[in-house]
Amino acid sequence: MKRLLTTILLLVSTAGLGAQDSDVLKRLEGFDDYMARVLKDWNGPGIGVGIVVGDKLVFAKGYGYRDYENKQPFTPGTVCPIASNTKLFTAIAAGMLVEEGKLTWDRPVRESVPTIRFYNEQLNNTVTLRDMLSHRTGITRHDTIWYKSDFTRKELFDRLKYLEPQEPMRQSFLYNNLMFAGVGYMIELQSGRTWEQFVRERILQPLDMKSTGYTIAEMVKAPEHGVGFTEKRDSFDLYKIPYYEDIEGVAPCGAIVSNIQDLSHWLVALMNNGAYGGKQVIPADVLKQTMQPAIGLPNTAAICRASTRRCRSCPKKRSASSCWSSATTLHRSTTTSPTTSTSGCSVWTRRRGFSAVSTSG
Repeated sequence: MKRLLTTILLLVSTAGLGAQDSDVLKRLEGFDDYMARVLKDWNGPGIGVGIVVGDKLVFAKGYGYRDYENKQPFTPGTVCPIASNTKLFTAIAAGMLVEEGKLTWDRPVRESVPTIRFYNEQLNNTVTLRDMLSHRTGITRHDTIWYKSDFTRKELFDRLKYLEPQEPMRQSFLYNNLMFAGVGYMIELQSGRTWEQFVRERILQPLDMKSTGYTIAEMVKAPEHGVGFTEKRDSFDLYKIPYYEDIEGVAPCGAIVSNIQDLSHWLVALMNNGAYGGKQVIPADVLKQTMQPAIGLPNTAAICRASTRRCRSCPKKRSASSCWSSATTLHRSTTTSPTTSTSGCSVWTRRRGFSAVSTSG
């Protein structure tokens, strides 16, 4: 069964581009037709596309519907969950506290946060912030602990000690949402503000991300919000999927809702060493630390995943939450090569030099 597409953000890296906006738009000739075929071939209700060149959004357009049932058009202002692309916001927020001396990247995290407990003393004496953010603690996901539960973030933090490791530390990539929930609570302990408050004050507000929030309740109040649809089994009929809302406890791993317009601000900062609007919003070294490879493995496309969210040659993050999925990729090259970030279950196709996205099962 397919989970259907909601939003795409196309990016262009800054390397070697200058102000060649016209070259980018020229390369987009025929792109509208291509996106129409994507929607048809994958039975997707709607897609939004934006292209960032250097430090500005040069193209933004919606295709199809943000609400398929009511035939409401998808636009660059359509707000959708970005799922686990939230994790980079959490990593950056934690890095800001490293800059302030309240956390460290590579010392045992208990030195900064004595109340944290893991399954055994070896983990207690060894696990670092970088380990938790890089999925290399040797502890697997244990998602049934938080899924559809009413545990608070503190209660989940206190339950980290029950998660038995499956592999030796720093040997395997084992995805773990609860580690990000734990980091979110550490941010609260070390800053005196909730994760939500800290991210809004230190990241969202300086980046002028006014349409970005944390809850489905906020999202559905927006004049333009996405509605998830999927296919009925063994048919092409689409039906609406309920929103998943029980995510407050693990919000730091996947709660953010946003749109193309706001995310373009975020991506401008990521592509410009943390600068946005003439101000240094993200400390350059914090961004550098999140880009450093920490654990790598090839995927089926022979693309390296590494570090907190990315690898050096091709930063990428794919994620999913309920009927929403997302992927973020940034290719740095000396040519004008747009890349894609999506919210929607996706597969990658190549056509005319562009990275494009369509829905998959």
